[in-house]
Amino acid sequence: MRRAPAHPCMLALLGAPALALAVAGCGSMTRAELPPPAGPAPSPPLQRQPAGDVFAGALGSAVPDRLRAAAQTGGATAVLDPRARTLRVRDAQGAVTDVPAGAGPTAVVSEADRFYVVDAVGEGLLVVQTRPAPRVTRRVALPGGPYAAAVEPDRHDLYVTLTARNEVVRLPAHSRPFVDARFPAVQAPRAIAVTSGAVLVRGAAATQILAPRDPDGERDR
Repeated sequence: MRRAPAHPCMLALLGAPALALAVAGCGSMTRAELPPPAGPAPSPPLQRQPAGDVFAGALGSAVPDRLRAAAQTGGATAVLDPRARTLRVRDAQGAVTDVPAGAGPTAVVSEADRFYVVDAVGEGLLVVQTRPAPRVTRRVALPGGPYAAAVEPDRHDLYVTLTARNEVVRLPAHSRPFVDARFPAVQAPRAIAVTSGAVLVRGAAATQILAPRDPDGERDR
């Protein structure tokens, strides 16, 4: 699966000054005119042994919906529209806000009253605060083809897969996240979930199981 090509609307959402006026045009496009959804970056052959335990094939429960999330506090819900490059946030009173979601968003997860959007094309993580009004408050650079994400709620950790590096990164799930550890992953890590206290990473032909705060991770410097 190839990543979607760059599109004027995507570049405008990244903040390119010369294309700032294109944002208004994106909102007037019909559904048929929107660019295709972004896909994962190609994965190279493995260069490192994956961390944790690795099993052939797919293990564990069903992969969570990458395009929907519900905030743990405040009552907001969010639906990601990969083609429109927006995150539609609905608050507890029913008010709806469409928040720009980068150049090629592929996943959304939540922690507390925040949403985190993975921008595969822009190679970043967007922090969307829901109160007092939904808005992007921070962008974290994640080079390496970010694609899927999951939150470990007990330790408030955020995990993101990097398909171009066959890697999983961990960030604290707060308002100013940063990469604090890296884990070698199975090839093509395109799905991730947290279940029964374990982090499951699904690749092209194998599943990887990481324990929270796995000692096999490499501390980021």
